[in-house]
Amino acid sequence: MSARLAAVALLALGVGAAGLACESAVNLDVTYTDAGAPDGAVESASPAADGGEAVLPPLAGSELESCPCDSSQGLACCVSAAGPAFCTTDEDRCRSERGALYRCFGPDPNTESVCCWRGSGEGATTALAAECSTGPRACAEDAHCETGETCRLVDCHGVRIGACGTPPVCPP
Repeated sequence: MSARLAAVALLALGVGAAGLACESAVNLDVTYTDAGAPDGAVESASPAADGGEAVLPPLAGSELESCPCDSSQGLACCVSAAGPAFCTTDEDRCRSERGALYRCFGPDPNTESVCCWRGSGEGATTALAAECSTGPRACAEDAHCETGETCRLVDCHGVRIGACGTPPVCPP
C-alpha cells in the first residue's frame, strides 16, 4: 500500500512540474525585427489577455496596397491621384502624396464612436470620436447619419468615401 501511495505522489509531483514548465513556456517575450529596419530596431509583441494570438504593433511607415485597412493595427487608408490607394501608419507619407488619410469610413459598432471628417480634399482626415465638432460625419450609408441627413457618397481614385449632408471632396 505504501508503494502505491508513493507512486501516486510521484505522479502528482511530475504533473505539477510539467504544468509549471508549460506555464513558463506560455509567457515568453517575443520580439520581431524588420530586415529593412535600422540595426537594433526591435518590435515587441503584446501578449493577448485571453491566451490567444499576440498582436504585433505595425512598424512605423508600414504600408500595404489597397483599402480598406485594418485599423486595429493602426493602419489608415491613404487616397491620392498619385497612385493606387494604400494602407499606412505614416501620415507624413500620405501628405507627401498630396493625399487624404481615412482612418474610418463610418461609425464603429464596437465602441459606438462616430467617424468624423477633418478638412476636405488634400490633407483631409477621418477619425473616430464621441461626436463630430469640426466637420460632418463620415458615412457609408444613410443609417450612419443623423435623422433627416443623407449619406453623400463619392468614388475617389477607386475608394468610396461618404459624408453626411454634403458630398466629400476627393484629394487631387
